[in-house]
Amino acid sequence: FIYTAHGGTSSRHRHTNTPSLRNNDVSGGCFNIYIYITYLENELFLLSPPPNMSTRDKLSLPFRATVHHFADNHIPQPAYLGLDIQVNHAHDSVKYCICPNNGSYVSDYYMGTFSLAGHQTDADKIRYGEQRLLDIIRGYAKAQNLKIQVVGLGLVFDGHTGDSLLLLKPPSLAARLWLELDGVPFIMDTKGSTLGERASAAVRKSIMWLSPLFPGNIPRISVGHRHEVRTLVALMRHALIRLFRLLDIDAHWYVTKPKPEIFDITKRKFHNVLQGVAPPNEYLSDADKALFEAWSADNVKRYWGDADGPFRNSDVIIIDDPQVTGLIPHIKRLARSNTKLIYRSHIEIRADLIRESPEGPQATTWGYLWNSFVRHADLFVSHPVTNFIPDDLPRDRVVLMPATTDPLDGLNKEMAERDMTYYRLVFNRVCSDQGSKSVNWDRPYIVQIARFDPSKGIEDVLKSYRILREKIASVGNFSEIDIPQLVVCGHGSMDDPGNLSHIFFGYFASRSHSDISHIKSDQFADINADIIIARVPPCDQLLNMILRGAYVALQLSHREGFEVKVTEALAKGVPVIAYQAGGIPLQIQHGRTGYLVPVGDTSNVASLLFELFSNGELRERMSIAAKETPTEEYWTVVNAINWLFLSNTLAAEGSEDCKPRVRIGDGKWVKEFWRDGANYSGPQPTTN
Repeated sequence: FIYTAHGGTSSRHRHTNTPSLRNNDVSGGCFNIYIYITYLENELFLLSPPPNMSTRDKLSLPFRATVHHFADNHIPQPAYLGLDIQVNHAHDSVKYCICPNNGSYVSDYYMGTFSLAGHQTDADKIRYGEQRLLDIIRGYAKAQNLKIQVVGLGLVFDGHTGDSLLLLKPPSLAARLWLELDGVPFIMDTKGSTLGERASAAVRKSIMWLSPLFPGNIPRISVGHRHEVRTLVALMRHALIRLFRLLDIDAHWYVTKPKPEIFDITKRKFHNVLQGVAPPNEYLSDADKALFEAWSADNVKRYWGDADGPFRNSDVIIIDDPQVTGLIPHIKRLARSNTKLIYRSHIEIRADLIRESPEGPQATTWGYLWNSFVRHADLFVSHPVTNFIPDDLPRDRVVLMPATTDPLDGLNKEMAERDMTYYRLVFNRVCSDQGSKSVNWDRPYIVQIARFDPSKGIEDVLKSYRILREKIASVGNFSEIDIPQLVVCGHGSMDDPGNLSHIFFGYFASRSHSDISHIKSDQFADINADIIIARVPPCDQLLNMILRGAYVALQLSHREGFEVKVTEALAKGVPVIAYQAGGIPLQIQHGRTGYLVPVGDTSNVASLLFELFSNGELRERMSIAAKETPTEEYWTVVNAINWLFLSNTLAAEGSEDCKPRVRIGDGKWVKEFWRDGANYSGPQPTTN
């Protein structure tokens, strides 16, 4: 294997502070350095280079270990790479260039060639080439103590467009970079006469797509023309839109313009009231209604109501949750007569409170939303929980569909131990920056991941942990290293312009070690050091790490829809103890994959925690069972099938030339309507 390092480049890319680029002609030049490396135990090691190689040249090589020494808690520096390759079909070889960037400028570049000779089939060549490049990038990162954050792929293949022999044709290499190296891949068209120029352009363009607010590889949130979402945000919708784009389906996702006064109404007087967690006298005023309706009309006028806008040119429009119900009358006014409208409700609507108190806040709020907006929808999509569906909803217009998550997202993908270690260091840095305790990763921990929201039961989590620690202290047979810690983490809602979740987080962060709901501070005095509360940045892998490493997860929400965090914990083999709230009982098999507890029974939660920590075999059995529990119906693909089925069926109903294939509704799961025709053999649907 011959490795070629370029010691000079054009003045456009020359950086005099890079060792390998010093003392070279400004107009550019290159020299070849022959380096012999061997492959041993899945790592690349640099052997002794030829004796005539200068010290400066040696230091520029990608596999030469850095001369710096790092503390154990040092967080590896981020690395942003550009990669471009050329396939020489005549000689059956691949030439590549890797261009590192430190986030500000290109720091160096490395070129090499490897042969595909000996690999007969196209598939073998692709697998070999992918693995070779992955090993090179992995070896570079380890030698230099770097964390690969992004790899920009500017793929040009000597003009052989569409050739089946093209090595590393997307998305295969991109997928492996994401799944194996935790580097976000960006695939783009680049210009330039050389591999180096194209690789440099690829990494520069990739960095532009990262968020300037957070370090690492969090993509920039981009809301473009007509307030269309163009980047990876919102757990379920971005995976769905991503899949639709791969399938060449014309689907778009639009968001309203945020306004603090509106969030206060939709959060406190829509969301919290309907869930039954608001104060008993929280009613909508006429001024609230007028403000909400004016804001809805303003969004329509500014973004979507013109002749070329989505309201006038869509076959199916989906309204997601009460916050945007004010758009429905405008859609009916502007859309074509055959345009179909679906309303999705993903929160718990307390139908029991609406029924029991016809003049109460729940009934009046729901009455306003139903009579003014929701009743105009052609279909109502609810979580599969009977109590989420108010009595006045015609059942022939109701279908059931659970919330889903994605097994390949940063929240759920398998993570290498090196990446787990990296995110542990990042998490403890976040804790330190917020003045919280750090996690001792050698000890087990209990975790609850949730928004810092009054309905999430965080006070109950703390009470349960205190009782657990009292039980542990009373038996006295736990070694210090086996005593569990408690980690409570989460972040706020992205549509919270007033940052109310930050205020709520501050309330718990300041009170978690003192008085919480009449709990005296001395009751927490001995365990304060083992309670870690952190408001984490919106990084999927950070939450993946903390959940994947937990001994047991809690979900003590008092009100809940269909909680994807339960699905995600079970998929990682983490048993879950949760309250019997909302759709959670549909997700946990009591006694097999976790436990279900009546809402508010913190003593029972503590007893079950104690049982799991006292019986490692029980926890292991639950872990194995938990991994087997999540089915395809909780992942993106079946979610996409559900939405496509609904859209196609409703669009057919609205077409004069096509009679509907099936009548949907009757309060059934969506998959009940298509599973037989698709020969789907998943589990039979159940409703709580």
